[in-house]
Amino acid sequence: MHAKPRPSSFDPEILCAEHAATDLALGMPLTIGDNRGRVDAWSTPSLLVQARSFRDELIGSGTGFVVMYDARPFLVTAEHVLTGVHPETGKRLGKEPERLSIFHHSNMMLHSVGGWHLTDEPLRNERGDPRWAVHPRKRIKDMEDPFVLDIDVAVLPLVDLQEHIQLYPVDLGEPPAQVAPGFPVSVVGYPFGQGNEGFFPVWKTGHVATDVYWGKEPREFLVDITTRDGMSGAPVYARQWVPQGDKWDVQTSFLGVYSGRTRVDSEIGIVWRAEVIPAILQKAASVSSDEAL
Repeated sequence: MHAKPRPSSFDPEILCAEHAATDLALGMPLTIGDNRGRVDAWSTPSLLVQARSFRDELIGSGTGFVVMYDARPFLVTAEHVLTGVHPETGKRLGKEPERLSIFHHSNMMLHSVGGWHLTDEPLRNERGDPRWAVHPRKRIKDMEDPFVLDIDVAVLPLVDLQEHIQLYPVDLGEPPAQVAPGFPVSVVGYPFGQGNEGFFPVWKTGHVATDVYWGKEPREFLVDITTRDGMSGAPVYARQWVPQGDKWDVQTSFLGVYSGRTRVDSEIGIVWRAEVIPAILQKAASVSSDEAL
């Protein structure tokens, strides 16, 4: 597909603590808001997540977003955000996370957006097994491409569903836009664990850097964007102007999950295509159903 970096060079963009200070679809309104102002509707899915130890120590932060499956909500993020383990070297990036704090939107506000509600999701069940799921073919063997990367995407069933939470899931049913090298794309997350006006995310925009649709299996593609630690697990969007009668309209399409940079000194990032998510969702749903029995 394209030249890939050596696994040891991969820079996962979880922000380690020691360095820290309604479905969306193509036809939905571009902005939502009230008399205080308006925000881009596609800013709402991105959520700040913080990995914490059993002593409530902040281990690191990243980004995630919610999708629905069988009428249940699941959090999608990069796997290394949940494990605290480098996806290629296997080395620990910090202490082992015990739970994940998520800054959800709140429905307690008199206004439509602008409030947040903190929840905590356990990362392991009572047996000590991981509650998250990864791709069934996470480890891809390819003798012709020895530097192929693992699928650094994980799905976590949400159980701390308090009544004050307002979810803004990404709709996986919408076909992703067809993009090519040079097309503009945006990674929407929390660089250095920081947002704007509370916990609204930051849009970092660049370009597709490689061919996207080469190969039989859903794989990753590369982007040229100046991202920062804390953006691992962020959704990646393509935004295009399209003709609508005698006017032009903006359409936004979900492309995949941002994972990290190819190297710490690089501005080339890795995006796992949206097609990898459904298989992980099926696995996560079956695991969570078994736990409920």
